[in-house]
Amino acid sequence: MLYPKKNVTFALDFLKQSADMKKLYKSNKAGKLTAYSAMAMAGAFIALSSSANGQVLYNDVNPDETYSENGEFYELDLNEDGDIDFSIKVINYSGPGLFYSGTLTWGGVVNGVAVYSYNGAIGGSSTYLFPYALNNGVEVGSDMNFNTNSSFGNQILALYLGIQDFYSSGGTLPFWTSPVGEWEGKSEKFLALRLEDGGADYYGWVRLSVDDNSHEFTIHDYALKQSQDTPIETGATVGVHSVIQNNQLTAYSFGSTINLVVKDLQTNGATVKVYNMAGQVVFQNELNLSGMQINLDQAATGNYTVQVVTVEDAVYNKTVNIQN
Repeated sequence: MLYPKKNVTFALDFLKQSADMKKLYKSNKAGKLTAYSAMAMAGAFIALSSSANGQVLYNDVNPDETYSENGEFYELDLNEDGDIDFSIKVINYSGPGLFYSGTLTWGGVVNGVAVYSYNGAIGGSSTYLFPYALNNGVEVGSDMNFNTNSSFGNQILALYLGIQDFYSSGGTLPFWTSPVGEWEGKSEKFLALRLEDGGADYYGWVRLSVDDNSHEFTIHDYALKQSQDTPIETGATVGVHSVIQNNQLTAYSFGSTINLVVKDLQTNGATVKVYNMAGQVVFQNELNLSGMQINLDQAATGNYTVQVVTVEDAVYNKTVNIQN
């Protein structure tokens, strides 16, 4: 009988290789890469929640993004505070000596999609830590089982192990006759997420598709309920806040001045607020669509959160550093 070198643990150990990915980067195929300090961004979610309690913060990945190469990943910053909360990663690998039978070793192939949790937990079965593949309209909240996996840092959405060249050269024999995980071949199902922020729980979802061979995933959209300990239904976009992207508006600081550069923001009006790290408003005014500068020369040195909210309920958050 053939065995992977460490039985089921082999697969988990292999997936563990990326468990130490840092939280400070958000990337996708378009090449976007942003780095922030988690401590610096602590006030952003507080500010947004207080102004839009109970709303849904929604992000449509448009166009959908598909990942199929080994090591490719998509990172979720659910509350848009600059700190990565979850990431989804492709694990595709083949090589000699992955399986053995007595004194013989055989080449093997691993196809998998895994999810990593950094600031929360993932809804799923407690036995093998397999995340649920939920239908539309399922309530995600405190009544659902959520898992964290401190041993491996990830949970398996879908996994395939195959033995290469077992019967003849060029052949591949599946090691398991049934799929591992609930996501193989699933189209536009929902992953339940629980975000832990400031000692409170917030619930959200991400809509994904995984191909029949467990080696590719597509991300469609994701959302977060902004009021703490409040359930959200999968697919819910009622009362949403869409996210203003960096190609529409950008904020940065220099010394005691915050600069707002409006690029391609289409709106009938927007309000700008600046919050200190205690969540207090230190500046508020209407956004000048030609751009504007905010002077905080009377403010204490430190980090501040810039928030822009349009009348169409689109939101932009950015933490900047003021030096006085």
